[in-house]
Amino acid sequence: MRLANKVAVITGAGSGLGRVSSRLFAQEGAKVVITDISEERANETLKQVLSDGNEAIAVKADVRETLRALVATLARRGGAQLAEKAKTSTQALAATNWSARRKTLAAQIASNAQRRPIDPDWLALQVVDALPPNAILVDEGLTSSRYIPFLRANKGRYDYHGLASGGIGWGLPASVGVSLANPVRPVGCFS
Repeated sequence: MRLANKVAVITGAGSGLGRVSSRLFAQEGAKVVITDISEERANETLKQVLSDGNEAIAVKADVRETLRALVATLARRGGAQLAEKAKTSTQALAATNWSARRKTLAAQIASNAQRRPIDPDWLALQVVDALPPNAILVDEGLTSSRYIPFLRANKGRYDYHGLASGGIGWGLPASVGVSLANPVRPVGCFS
């Protein structure tokens, strides 16, 4: 059992994914603390976990209150050490995270600024850099826009529309439709 001698605190465990997670963690050997804002739902999950022959307790808990208490507890039990570990881990990621990879790629592409004919990767970089932060991008470029997903951070699922393969001519009409559906956001089309 992969989680033997471990304690798992599952929030929102009275239903859905929380309930399933409680049962799976228990099946893997964890002692499970089932928390939910509804005591009745938490107890229903508890019955299921116990009927599987596993160890668990149910606690009525509001996650907001739990987090307030947890932050204070963590601070008392090695907060400085945990903070230092988090800082070290974050610094280790700084050289390889999305922003660092984007910076390296953008510098590599920018070195092609004087190429003639215009380098398509350089053109894609210019388009990405010119877009307002809240813009939606419709990308029909396929090969000429291959680096756009690596150059532009999309913060939401509707920020970028593209195809995985051919479909010549759909970009401009798609941009019109996206613009109609999102009248308060600018829409760019790479076609």
